[in-house]
Amino acid sequence: MRVFVSKGVSKAVSTYAEASALVQEKWGKKASTAFYRDQLAGIIEDGAGQPIAHVSYNGRVWSGTDRFGQSESKPTLLYDPVDGLVETKVARN
Repeated sequence: MRVFVSKGVSKAVSTYAEASALVQEKWGKKASTAFYRDQLAGIIEDGAGQPIAHVSYNGRVWSGTDRFGQSESKPTLLYDPVDGLVETKVARN
C-alpha cells in the first residue's frame, strides 16, 4: 500500500495510521489551499496501484478518493488519529 504525500512523492505504508502520520507530517493539521490543489496528496493506493482511500488534511482516513465531497455516496471513516483507531490494516491484493 502507498500514500501520496505530495505531487509525485509516494511512500510505502502498511497501516492507515502510518499514512495519516505521513500526510500530517508534510501538510500539518490545518487545511491549506496547497493541500487541496495537489490532486494526489493524501490518496492511498493498494498493492495493485488502485486508489482505495484518502487522508484528509486533519489526518482522518476515509474510504474512496473523493477528497472534495462531490460524490453522492458518503465515505466511511476508516481511521481517526484524534478520536482513536477505527481500522488499521488494509486488505492486501
